Amino acid sequence: MNKSFKMLCVASGLLGSTMLGASMITTAVAAQEAEKTNIVRAFIMYVNHGEGKEFYEGMKAYNACYKENGGKDSWTAWTPQSGMMNVVAFRMPGLGWSAFDKDDDEAGKACQETFREKVVTHTKGIGSEFYNIWEDLSQTGDGEFNVVRVTNFDVDSVSKARELLKDFRQVPRPEGEPGIVWQGHRTGSDKWDFSLAYLFENFAHMNPSEGLNFRERVEAHHGKEKADKMFKAWNKNVREASSNIWKRSNDMSYTPAE
Repeated sequence: MNKSFKMLCVASGLLGSTMLGASMITTAVAAQEAEKTNIVRAFIMYVNHGEGKEFYEGMKAYNACYKENGGKDSWTAWTPQSGMMNVVAFRMPGLGWSAFDKDDDEAGKACQETFREKVVTHTKGIGSEFYNIWEDLSQTGDGEFNVVRVTNFDVDSVSKARELLKDFRQVPRPEGEPGIVWQGHRTGSDKWDFSLAYLFENFAHMNPSEGLNFRERVEAHHGKEKADKMFKAWNKNVREASSNIWKRSNDMSYTPAE
């Protein structure tokens, strides 16, 4: 769905020159054919007011068409639980840059008409953005995640933030702690530099874990003096931050049969 999805959007007149930035979650992936596969693409579709059900049914129809035609790409769909509500985010798995040169998704081409008639007619715009996963800082958990909390950061210095995060990364994580993914914003966002996503199995998993809170754990590992300096430097570097919660929509997601 990566390149073919873009092709469908262009053909439908939705992908304009202004790319609307948004953050969603992905799983960090291993190398593929000696090329790092940490480049992730997201599309944000803005649904017409009052047409959410029609859009939902349209995506189910597109997925059915894509499956019937042997579609091999995959994507996860996410709906916001806070903030702007009339959007749906589609997240492609990690790929290498060369994957975006390919134009071999025959299933996507075969389902263009279904996409235009059943999906596009219920939208008013689309945004696209590329991210790169910071694999050295991310810590994915076990099992499937269905709810994510994403915090976007606008900072004075990304390199300074990464330096600090390496120190924070050294702090031991308690058992049962949700996975986390850090990702840099490569294109699309005029405001946010990077984001942090917490991966939760469900909403109940969002309850704080027992034991020390994060600051106390940092102090226990690095000592209070260094911890104070780390948090002070982090807060000084961050100009603005904003969080949202998203939930996976299995019906609008697609995974090809093995």
